Amino acid sequence: MRPFLFLAAVCLLVADASPPPKPNKKRENEPSNSGNAEPDADASPAEIDITPVLTLQNQWVLAADNKDLTLSALSGDVPLVVEHTGNNCGVRSVRAKESIPNEKSGIFYFEVEILAFTGSITMGLARSKLKWYQNVENQGYAYDASGYITGIDFNEKHAFIVRNKIVGETFVGCGVNLATRQIFYTKNGELLGTAKLSDDDELFPSVSMQSNGSKIEANFGSKEFKFDFANDTQIGVNPSHQYPTHQHPTRQHPTHQRSRSDNNLLQP
Repeated sequence: MRPFLFLAAVCLLVADASPPPKPNKKRENEPSNSGNAEPDADASPAEIDITPVLTLQNQWVLAADNKDLTLSALSGDVPLVVEHTGNNCGVRSVRAKESIPNEKSGIFYFEVEILAFTGSITMGLARSKLKWYQNVENQGYAYDASGYITGIDFNEKHAFIVRNKIVGETFVGCGVNLATRQIFYTKNGELLGTAKLSDDDELFPSVSMQSNGSKIEANFGSKEFKFDFANDTQIGVNPSHQYPTHQHPTRQHPTHQRSRSDNNLLQP
């Protein structure tokens, strides 16, 4: 019995002499689960990458069968000017040589200056299969002269509407937040709103014209834009800038009765 008591006493002495356990550093650094825990004051919302991702060498390309549009250059030899010189009625379209960049961040953007306006003009982004006799809105995402914003997947359901008609000489812009796939439009340097692209198709800057005498010039970034997207934090992130929707079974009749919901539409 005495040997047993002696061994027990030795064990107790060894236990008392052992160093205390080291604290769990991971747990020390973890925030408390208590409801009274203070939020991290240094935390900040995710920043938008507004790095320009442009196609500076881009230019218009014309289908061989398109006899009603003429390409030219106001300066240099890059064809950035498109003019409707034909006598035939109907939509005539042209698209850019390069598509929007396949990047995961940054802002793609281009602008069109309307030099002469004699009829409907539509601009935006279209698929590569856009035909020269099709409107941009039939193969992509478009902002037309009547103030409609349309997209591939909702052409026959409803259209986004803004009260910013294209009349006379105007600067109209189209861009994409490549991180969020948000498309946005501008007019004379002012943001009109944003909307989500519904697919991952390869999209090209495109313009459609309907009447003889209409004329535009594209700016893919070789000179200063009217819209300063580097200082606009609303691109693709602020829900209040999303285009308001209005149910419209067909776009053949652009005018509509004003309703209470129209109070939210963006004004010119």
